[in-house]
Amino acid sequence: MRIEKEKPQACDLVYVGGKVAAQDPRIKTQVGKHGVVTISDAKDFAKRGGIIELYRTGSKVRFEIRNDAARKVGVEISSKLLRLAVPRPRSLGD
Repeated sequence: MRIEKEKPQACDLVYVGGKVAAQDPRIKTQVGKHGVVTISDAKDFAKRGGIIELYRTGSKVRFEIRNDAARKVGVEISSKLLRLAVPRPRSLGD
């Protein structure tokens, strides 16, 4: 995604690749204020303010949802989707 050329605020959902999420602080500032659901597989994406973080547990893909981050941008997450979300296990150092 080229933030300076595209208008992410015109989207409902933006997937942010792991490398971009880790390296580009503009993601949160340009997308995070416009009611856009941000989703990424970058480690600690939800912890850094993203809404949905994908992660693997064995052979399964799980997701964590930061409902507070969603509410902050005016997005309401379905209660059914919230029930499916599983917080990412954190190691002792996190």
